[in-house]
This record gives sequence, structure tokens and C-alpha cells, in this order.
Amino acid sequence: MKADDDEDATAGYIAILGGTVAVTAGDDGVIAQTDTIVGDGELTVSAVDDAVKGEASVVLGGGTVTVTASYEGVEAATIALVGADVDVTASDDGVNAASDTATERWILISAGSVVVSADGDGLDANGALTMTGGDVVVNGPTNDGNGALDVDGAFDVSGGTLAALGSAGMAVSPSADSAQGWIAATVDAPAGSSVVVTDSSGAEVATLAASKATASVVYSSDAIVTGETYTVTVDGGASVDVVAGVAAAGGMGGPMGGGGQMGEPPAGGPMGGGEMGEPPAGGPMGGGTGEPPAAGAGAGATTDS
Repeated sequence: MKADDDEDATAGYIAILGGTVAVTAGDDGVIAQTDTIVGDGELTVSAVDDAVKGEASVVLGGGTVTVTASYEGVEAATIALVGADVDVTASDDGVNAASDTATERWILISAGSVVVSADGDGLDANGALTMTGGDVVVNGPTNDGNGALDVDGAFDVSGGTLAALGSAGMAVSPSADSAQGWIAATVDAPAGSSVVVTDSSGAEVATLAASKATASVVYSSDAIVTGETYTVTVDGGASVDVVAGVAAAGGMGGPMGGGGQMGEPPAGGPMGGGEMGEPPAGGPMGGGTGEPPAAGAGAGATTDS
């Protein structure tokens, strides 16, 4: 499924606002020259190359998006995961905010659920990564040349639940001044093992399933208090104590909060503070490329312009 008109501001985008769409592709799956939007419905993609791509933006605001196979799962300069239930399998990066030309490159997660299984980077933001809500599970790589999280700009977490498991060589943690607490630990967790986080009183905070061999764990939720000590235990055996807000040994803490060099999500959110609806008459971006539209989940069928 392709929309390749970049000359007309009212075209070049794909908007799926309802129904059921299944794509099997020998190259890219769903690709728009400007923006790819899912506001509702069910989208399933199996692709040899990129599964869901927008040269400017991808906005997943509702419905379900399932990528069963891909090289890179979701890719655009700016990516807003703001309400859809997303499940991505990728042989390289799972969710990748990248562009050779755009000055703004970021990932925003504010609602919905995101599950990523990637052999490359799980969440790869060549700019800022901002998480204000939602539930995110990343089963990242086993090779040390990639990480479950890869963030070049500010990495701020202020809400939601984040569990990222993967290799330790390129491990990245949220910014030290993130509003929500987080922990980062270096572990030795075989595939299929359970990783349990407990607080200083011994109360269980979270149990994480390691679907692959795991050397690094990053976890954030409203139950984590910055500065407090937590214990991370693998299958009831080996354990390590960590202090919330401190990067694991050998890992890299994210940059301090604020504007990332490569741009950050707009203050009003990518949807301009509005709900998802039909793409506007001027195109889904209103003729621009700075932020996704105040648009979303109205009733409708697939639009491929």
C-alpha cells in the first residue's frame, strides 16, 4: 500500500480510520510520501522491508497495528504512539524515528500499548523520546551493537509503564530528571526466565518475562521512587541492588530533559491537543511537516492518496 504524491498538500498520505486491512509485501508494507495515520480499525502487516512508514510522520492513535514480520517495523521522522495497540516484530529496529532530511526526529508515547520484539534497536529515537503514558514492553537485541532503547536526544518519562529488556553493550536509561522514577540493572537472565523487581521492604513491584537472553533491564512506573533502592532478581536466584534514577554500570543515562538537538514533540502534543478525526482538507498535516494533525478516529475506510 503506497501513497507517493508529494507535490499536492492534500495527497501523499495514508489514513486508516476503520475496517480491517491486511498487507503482505515483498518490499515496504504501508508507506506514504508524507504521513501514515491509523485512527481506528485493524492493520496487520508482513513485510520484507519497512512495515509501516511515513516519510514525514506516523501517527498511531487508535485501533490495533500488528507487524508480524519486517526489517524495520515503524519508521518516520516523527512517530506518535498515542492510543493504538501496537505489536511489532522486526529483524532490525522496531520503532525508528529517523530521516536524512528532517530537522525534527522524535518518538512520543502517550497512550495505548506497545510491544516490540527487535533484533536491532527496540525503540530508536534519533532525537528525543518522550513517554507520558501507555504501556510499553521492549524485547530487544541479544547483540551488544544495539539496545532495547537507543535515544540520541532527551529521554523523558513522566507516566505510563516501561519495561525494556535487551543487551547491555549499548544500554540507555531515561534522563536523570525524568518526572517518573526508573531503574536500570545489569543482569544475566536466560531466555524464558522471570525478572522480579522488589522494593526495600521486599514487596514485589513488577515481574518481567525475558523472552530472549537479557543483560540489561530498564523499568519505569509510578511505583518507582527516585533515590530509593530496589532489588532485581532473576528466577529467584542471582540478584542486584540498584538505586532508582541511576544508570546501570556500563550503561548510558539519557541526556538531561529539555529540548533535544534533533527536535522534540510539540508542547501541545502531536495531535494539537485534539482527538483523532478525519484528515483535514489541507492534508493530514495541514500542509506542513512540523506536527501531526488534530485528527483521528472517525468512522471511515482506508484512504490511500
